[in-house]
Amino acid sequence: MPLNQFWYSWNFSPRFRFNDRLSMVYRYRQSQDFSDIGWVKEENDGTIIMGERNIRTIVNTLTGSYIFNNVMSLSLNFRHYWSSVQYLDYHGLGEDGYLEFSPYAGGYIDDSGFHSDHDLNLNFWNIDLVYSWWFLPGSEISLVWKNAISTNERELIDGFFTNLENTWSSPVSNSLSIKILYFLDGEKLLRK
Repeated sequence: MPLNQFWYSWNFSPRFRFNDRLSMVYRYRQSQDFSDIGWVKEENDGTIIMGERNIRTIVNTLTGSYIFNNVMSLSLNFRHYWSSVQYLDYHGLGEDGYLEFSPYAGGYIDDSGFHSDHDLNLNFWNIDLVYSWWFLPGSEISLVWKNAISTNERELIDGFFTNLENTWSSPVSNSLSIKILYFLDGEKLLRK
């Protein structure tokens, strides 16, 4: 079954160094897959259903670091990952590995058009703030705060800012952790 598969991807990543202590990097990546083929489900009779789909992914990342002195620093990482998957058609997977006709509809049709049961709107929003202190050679204390939001919906959302607003209204997960690494010099311990 011939498909018109193609994709594109592009990146943008300016870097800013404000002074010897403060720097930031912004990264934007967008990719689009057209007529991608992927697994959808397995029917009760063992038939494997594959879907033809368009996938759009946008990733925004902002990282920054501030160096207090030669033993203390603060780093911040914002990341928003948005991927939408829109199913266009469904096929069976033949014994020979080729796609074949399938009566599987995978959705419903109403006045506004076809609505797939398998469309996906996926978001991950993360903020990481890390304070690091190297208190002895090879020894470090890190204090880490993480903020995370994730959404996984069947309804596709048009518009970046509408999607972002919907993501921010979802439940938030926060965590605070401390990590202590202490270097023990085995040679010195054995000599004592």
